[in-house]
Amino acid sequence: MPELPYVERTRLKVKERCLNKLIVDVTVVEDKIVYHQITASSFAQKMKGRKIVDAFRRGKYFWFEMDNGPSPLFHLGMTGSLKYLEDYKNKNVEKSSEMEESEDEEEKEKEETPKSLDWPPPYWKFIFKFDDGNEVAFINKRRLGRIYLMEDPLSRPPISKLGFDPLVNMPTFDTFYSMVSKRSTQIKALLLNQSFSAGVGNWIADEILYQSQVHPQRYTSTLSKEEVNRIWKNTKGVIDIAVKANNNHSQFPPDWLFHYRWSKRESNKETPKTSKGEKISFVTSGGRTSAIVATIQILDEESIRKLKEIEKRKKLKNKNKKKKVSKVKKEDTSSSEEIKKRKKRKKADVSSEESEEEEKRKKKKKKKEDSSESEEENKRKKKKKTDDSSGSEEKRKKKKKESETKSKELKKTPRPKKSKPKEDTESSTSEEIKKKQKKDHQQPTTNKKRSKSKQISKPKKRQSDLSSEDSNDH
Repeated sequence: MPELPYVERTRLKVKERCLNKLIVDVTVVEDKIVYHQITASSFAQKMKGRKIVDAFRRGKYFWFEMDNGPSPLFHLGMTGSLKYLEDYKNKNVEKSSEMEESEDEEEKEKEETPKSLDWPPPYWKFIFKFDDGNEVAFINKRRLGRIYLMEDPLSRPPISKLGFDPLVNMPTFDTFYSMVSKRSTQIKALLLNQSFSAGVGNWIADEILYQSQVHPQRYTSTLSKEEVNRIWKNTKGVIDIAVKANNNHSQFPPDWLFHYRWSKRESNKETPKTSKGEKISFVTSGGRTSAIVATIQILDEESIRKLKEIEKRKKLKNKNKKKKVSKVKKEDTSSSEEIKKRKKRKKADVSSEESEEEEKRKKKKKKKEDSSESEEENKRKKKKKTDDSSGSEEKRKKKKKESETKSKELKKTPRPKKSKPKEDTESSTSEEIKKKQKKDHQQPTTNKKRSKSKQISKPKKRQSDLSSEDSNDH
C-alpha cells in the first residue's frame, strides 16, 4: 500500500504540474466501489471548468483545494497512483507504488513496469484534461482506492478520525510516551493503527522498530521509556529521510532494513542478511509479516508470557469455536432431520389433502357430469316433446290444408242436379190437381182438360203462370 512518503510525493507532483490550470474536460469510468457516496458522472460535472489552487495530505489521504466548491479527496488503496500524459509522451513513466507492499519480487517487477505507453493507461477511473493540453489520470487496479467529494475535508471523516501525521504534526516525546504507555497492545500493531499514527505502513513500521531495536511483538506495557524514546525519534527520522529522498528508494541509507526485507522469497532460498551481515527472519503477527533481526530485536519474557497466554486463549477460542461449530453442525443435522421429517409430514399432509381435494374434484366432476347428463336428457325429452307437438301440429295443418284443397276442388267440379224424391213430386202434383179441380168447377170442361194436360206436362210452373194461362183460356 502507498505509505506516507509515496503519497507526499504524489501531492508535491500535483502542486508542480496541475496548479492554477483550468480543467476543460473530465472523462470518467463509473465505479460504485471507488467513487464514495458520489457517482462518477456527478464528480465529472462538479470538476469541469474549475482550477486546482492547492494540494494537501494527511496520512495516506490527499486532496485538492479548488478555486470554488467542494474538494476531491483521494486514497490510493493498495496500488493507486496518478499518471501524467506528458510522462507517457516522454517515455518517462515512474514505477508504481505496488513494490512498497509486494513481498514477491516477480510480482513486484510485473507491477513496476507498465505493459505499454499507450494513453490512457489501464485501470483508470478519471482523467482531467487541462487547458495547456496536459492530462492526469487516477489509476486504481485493485479497486481498493477511494474518491470522495466534500467541503473542508480536515473537519470531516475520514481525515478527522486520523491520528498524528509524523511529517505534519508529530507530537512531543512526553505526549507520545503517554499515548504509548496507556495502551496494551503489540507495538507494531499500534504503529500501524491509523488512528494513532497516520501514514505509517508495514515497511516503515519494520524500519522504525529495527532501528529502535524493538521486537514488533513487544507489548507497549513492557517498553521502557528509553525504548519508547527511540521509537519516537525513529518514527520522525525514517519518514523525514524517505520524504526528502522523494520516495526514491535508491537514495535511502544503505544500512536500512528496507533494502533487504523484500528478498524473503528469493529463488536461492538463502537467509537474507542486512548490510552488516545480520540475519533477517520473518514473523507473522496480526495477519502482517514483519522482517526482524532477532539478534538485536529481542522479545522479553513478559511479552513471551503474554504471547503464550494469547496463544493459549486463541487455542481455547478455536477449541470452543470448533465445539460450537460441531454443536451447530449437530443441531443443524438434527434440525435438518427434523426439517426433513416436517417436510415429509407436510408432504404427507399435502398429499392427503391433495387426495381429498382430488376426491372432491372427482365427486364434483361426477356430479357435474350427472347433472349435465340429466340436463341433456331433459333437453332431449323436451326437444322430442317439442318435435312431437310440432309434428302433430304439422299433421293438423297438413290435414286442414288437404281438407281445404279438397273442398276447393269439390266447389270447382259441377254437381249433377238431384231429382226430387218421387213421393214429393207426386204429393205436390196431387195438391196441384186438387187446386186445379177446385178451380175447374168454375170453368168449362174443355178448359179444364187443357189446363189439366198442361198441368201434368209442367208440374213445376208457378201459380202465377197458371193463373195467366187460365185467363188466356177464357
